[in-house]
Order: sequence, then C-alpha cells, then structure tokens
Amino acid sequence: MHPNSPWRIADFRFLLTGALATGSAVAGLIGELVTVHTTLWVGGAFLAVAFLPVFLSPVRTRLELPQRPPVVNDVDASHGDGRTAPKASRR
Repeated sequence: MHPNSPWRIADFRFLLTGALATGSAVAGLIGELVTVHTTLWVGGAFLAVAFLPVFLSPVRTRLELPQRPPVVNDVDASHGDGRTAPKASRR
C-alpha cells in the first residue's frame, strides 16, 4: 500500500476481510478433518502466539515515527497528472 494512497483504508479492509474469510475456511476444513475440540485448541494456539511478529520486530522499540519527506509547493497545487492549478489573481 502506498502511504499517500486515498484508498489505504479500503486496502486495509480488503486485506483484513480476506484474512478473515481465509481463516474461517481453514477453521472449517480443520473442523471437518479432525474434531471441533482440536480445532478450538489450534485456534487458541494461533491466538496465543499472534503477538510474536510485532513483539519481535523493531516496531516495539521505536520511539519516534519516521518523518515524511517535505512536499514541494508545485506538487501540492497539481492535479495529480503534472498540470498545476491556476494561480489566484490579486485584485
């Protein structure tokens, strides 16, 4: 996902709902192949270790967020395709 994308929330929701659907399908498959009791234990084990990727990453020790590069004024006034907005006339 691009950090300046206006669709970043929609991208996140798409990924999240995709993960939920995939997890539900896998849980249903495990439930059909083995007992429901085992499926609940497998789900509990995954939930118990779900924090590990963030806990072991450098995100945990970060004190400050990275700074965005400064934006050039011409880019601020552009339409996104390289054209610049017309300048306001002073009267």
